[in-house]
Amino acid sequence: MTKHSLFILVNLCLLLTSLHAQPVRLVKDITPGTGSTFSSDFTPTDDGIISAFGNSILFIVKDADQHFNLWVSDGEEDGTYPLHGLSDGEKFNGFINADDDHFYYVVETDAGSFLYSLSKSTLDTIQVYANPEEINYLTYLNGQLYFEVEDALITVDPNSQVSKLVYQFGSFRSIRDIGVLNDGLILIGGESNGTELYSSDGTTAGTKAFYQLNSGSEFSGDYYMTEVDGQLFFFYNKPSEPYVLYVTDGTKAGTKPLIELERITFINLEKGRSIIGWEGRLFFRGRALGNGSNQDELFVSDGTVAGTFKIDINNEWSKPAFFTPYNGELYFMADEYGYVFNVFKTDGTQAGTVRAIDPWDLGSGNSFGGNFMVEHNDSLYFYADRSAVGQELWVSGVSTSSTSCIDIVPGSGSSVPTQMTSTDNYLFLIYHSEEFGKELFVLDPPTSGTQDVLSEGIRLYPNPFTDHVMIDLASKNDNWFLEILDLDGKTVFGQAVQEGKVDLPDVPAGMYFAVLQKDGFVFARRLMKL
Repeated sequence: MTKHSLFILVNLCLLLTSLHAQPVRLVKDITPGTGSTFSSDFTPTDDGIISAFGNSILFIVKDADQHFNLWVSDGEEDGTYPLHGLSDGEKFNGFINADDDHFYYVVETDAGSFLYSLSKSTLDTIQVYANPEEINYLTYLNGQLYFEVEDALITVDPNSQVSKLVYQFGSFRSIRDIGVLNDGLILIGGESNGTELYSSDGTTAGTKAFYQLNSGSEFSGDYYMTEVDGQLFFFYNKPSEPYVLYVTDGTKAGTKPLIELERITFINLEKGRSIIGWEGRLFFRGRALGNGSNQDELFVSDGTVAGTFKIDINNEWSKPAFFTPYNGELYFMADEYGYVFNVFKTDGTQAGTVRAIDPWDLGSGNSFGGNFMVEHNDSLYFYADRSAVGQELWVSGVSTSSTSCIDIVPGSGSSVPTQMTSTDNYLFLIYHSEEFGKELFVLDPPTSGTQDVLSEGIRLYPNPFTDHVMIDLASKNDNWFLEILDLDGKTVFGQAVQEGKVDLPDVPAGMYFAVLQKDGFVFARRLMKL
């Protein structure tokens, strides 16, 4: 085999071996056959995964009669079953993953609203409160549940199931949001003085207005209160005026507007995980004032006017989504060129916001579609679109060399994985299978966290390496030839090897191709020398 032919074959092998070997398996065929349990989209009150739940997940299924059902799964078929089924016209709302052992949620019916407690350890469901009116803005603080009913702030002790009135407002939609700041509540509400901020310690006497947002009768509809290291951020807009990002520490002096924005698309903040508090700052997706192109950019705020600004990625429409802390950095998906999503990382500065993975480095015809990214078992998992393998699940370390595809539907077919949710045991995801329809699947843990599989029975590790690599072969007495090539195809090391340790002290630091050959068989992988 000529050197040129070998180099071409190495690149072909790398394309094939980049398809990761972790198995994805069906948890339970909830809708038997090819029928789909899950719809094509997901909103918080529709079907889909709601939350991690200890080592399990909670999810909602809409049955054949269009009734909503709350299910639990531990990743095994026997541990996947319904917990709470609803009837015609009933729906779930207000989910809170409150503490180590409890999950709370609201069921809305024609007869009123019902608040339930679900134990993570026993899976017992207990009704803790009921009211003929709607329960809104469910919030958990210091073992107590708080919410709005009929313009009143109500609290319930979920253990004793005793409820009490905290504060009664006097006008329609007086409470418009409830947030938690330190050991107290912050409310956005209104009475005769328009829209104001209130602080509350959970008592009537301790609930007081401290800052006026609007003296008129009109009010904003979405606020998205987000606590970041002792500061509470929220959005507010007066009628026909720009949205404004505010920050408060719970006092009048510590409440101030930070920046005006053309628009905040709140469904993107929630569904696209496009807002997060990280390292003392707020990161969010917003539209710059004066931007009429209907596109969004990355913004960051430290709670000061000077420290609140836009970070340019493509100067127009990066649409950042799925903010994910990983290894001390903040990663996200963004559209860099107006048609290709890449994985980025940021430290909250313009200079420190850079591309982490470039799909074109993995070959032509790649695009990382900006849908779903999650950290799981010290790796990033995300959805990506590549012409050779379709729309599939990818895993990364994070660098181009440590990025590979988990080809769920082999070849160019697409699984389109969504709603990835990490627990200690599994990565849960939903995708469409020709055999089972759109169902719940899990990614089984890899057999080893340090060894990369080249082929069954063959391993080459660690990667990256410092002065040596270890080789595991199907047979200890097999004789192979190991060749290390640089990215130009030049050989920097070549030697006959058997299973065991191979010293490589003289190989310079950098990126290489490692090639094992025997009897016409070639196994190749990328390898990094530190």
